[in-house]
Amino acid sequence: NIILQNENQALKKNISALIKTARVEINRKDEEISNLHQRVLSNYVAVPSDGDEN
Repeated sequence: NIILQNENQALKKNISALIKTARVEINRKDEEISNLHQRVLSNYVAVPSDGDEN
């Protein structure tokens, strides 16, 4: 029973570390997406219309 408790505790610790790492990675990627989005917006140049509706 002690062995199972120790294994259970180790698994809980490992899964917590994995979840924390995943959250950090998601936040990092969200930040990267935001930065790329800003770059796209700052590089966007609207093409002026020539006045022709057709």
